[in-house]
Amino acid sequence: MSGITATPRLSRQAAAAATAPVATPIILVELDFASGPFRAWTGLGPLSWAGRVFEGVGALGAVGEIEETTEIRAVRLTLTLSPVPQEVVDGAEPRVSLACESRLVDLERAEVRRHTDADQQAEYPGDRFFEFVPALQEAQITPPAS
Repeated sequence: MSGITATPRLSRQAAAAATAPVATPIILVELDFASGPFRAWTGLGPLSWAGRVFEGVGALGAVGEIEETTEIRAVRLTLTLSPVPQEVVDGAEPRVSLACESRLVDLERAEVRRHTDADQQAEYPGDRFFEFVPALQEAQITPPAS
């Protein structure tokens, strides 16, 4: 029976919470920024889950409408932090909203790539694959005589 794994037993605290008359759901979010991931959850303090640590934002956070779909397409979600310190934002409302997109949104974007050395260097610095393409465009190639 390879490929089958057993479900781990719940801790006493988790089992008690799961069978309690009132359950309090939490939301965990992992945002993938160029500078690295940012993880937050709707409680207070740090929360360790699945080998990752999420920072609590408490009641400061709000999650927009979550759309469920059976189609393979990108859905968007808005996360809001409010209030935030006035020195962080300009304007009347001290609020920061972040529009989040699924990685599937890349399927909807046109990929504009050129087969040039400059484009290759932007994506893969040091790769010399397209270095001689401009010289080949004007080259006169004579096949060998048979």
